[in-house]
Amino acid sequence: TLSGNYYVVGANAKPGSVQFDIVIYVNGTMFKTFKDNEGQIVADITDKLALGSNTVTLQAKKVISGGRASTSSSDVISVFIGKGNANGNQLTIDKQLATFKVDASQTADKTESFTFDAN
Repeated sequence: TLSGNYYVVGANAKPGSVQFDIVIYVNGTMFKTFKDNEGQIVADITDKLALGSNTVTLQAKKVISGGRASTSSSDVISVFIGKGNANGNQLTIDKQLATFKVDASQTADKTESFTFDAN
């Protein structure tokens, strides 16, 4: 068993402005989609991980319907992968493992994979 919990945390300060949906894959299996209109997600991925090497892939897909909501590089969706603990409504990340960002100025889809050891 793993010694701690692992989380994917997504933040979008201006929901609907960046116009990217982020599809999250854990070890090649689709786990969740962080929609552009969601302000924040916190997802525990511990039970999807194996002891040792794991890969999380984040795929940002531009979703434009009815024109661009923003073209500002300051409108950002950030997704973090980290190891930590949840206590009630509070999450503490002790070790950040990866960061993925897209902003409203971007129009191309973006995919990035992060490999880390879970223990």
